[in-house]
Amino acid sequence: MERVLFACDEVAGLLLGRIGRSKEEKELLARIEKDISTLACQGRAFGFHLLLATQRPDANTVPPQCKANLDYRICGRADNVLSLIILDNTSASDEIPKDVAGRFINHEGVVF
Repeated sequence: MERVLFACDEVAGLLLGRIGRSKEEKELLARIEKDISTLACQGRAFGFHLLLATQRPDANTVPPQCKANLDYRICGRADNVLSLIILDNTSASDEIPKDVAGRFINHEGVVF
């Protein structure tokens, strides 16, 4: 079975962009959110992988059920609060050099 990658940049705009939408559009966005959560929960067993990117990784952006099933997380330079939200690690923000652009840290504490 082939692997399928679903990539979505600015997922916050997709999942939170319901203000000012029609009823039909809101229903469609709710279905998309449900489908993304289902893919995160069950997709790996069938070869589906998610790549979700957002500048707003708080609890209201990515559904908790979906976030709990993400295997790999990467964070750019962020404060202690964001590094805790993304990586469950408040010291991660101190490990990324502030004067160097393009550095990231993963959930295992590896800076690259």
